[in-house]
Amino acid sequence: MSEDFRGVIHSLFAEHDKVKREVKMTDTGYRASTTSQDAEVAEMIQTHVAQMESRLEGDMSVRHWDPAFAELRAHYDDMAITIEKIDGGIAVVVIGNTDDAIKVAKNHARIISGFVEKGGERMHATHEAVLADSAATVASAGCAE
Repeated sequence: MSEDFRGVIHSLFAEHDKVKREVKMTDTGYRASTTSQDAEVAEMIQTHVAQMESRLEGDMSVRHWDPAFAELRAHYDDMAITIEKIDGGIAVVVIGNTDDAIKVAKNHARIISGFVEKGGERMHATHEAVLADSAATVASAGCAE
């Protein structure tokens, strides 16, 4: 992970109180908007989401040491994800194509909301996977670090 990538993440954790996140759970996943009235923070949100999308699309891991994120990587290809830049940030729609992917997507939405709410105190926290077979799923994810 590049210093720029890491720097954006750390800055977002530090500036979490300037971030507003709204999430609506749906039958198939969720819709979320993550925004800031601070222009620099809004730009960091957009940069961070683009960086994460690039990693996941490139079959790379994200927080490989965190069971919920390893599970996200394992089920990422079973999700349809639409990302749109909006005024002040990003709007995301995630639709799981399987029951497992829906559960994983919703878990991810809750975790990110926790990051926004708690900031740096949650930066190094681990999160439980939501699937009973998560150990096997995570082991078979086969993604690069």
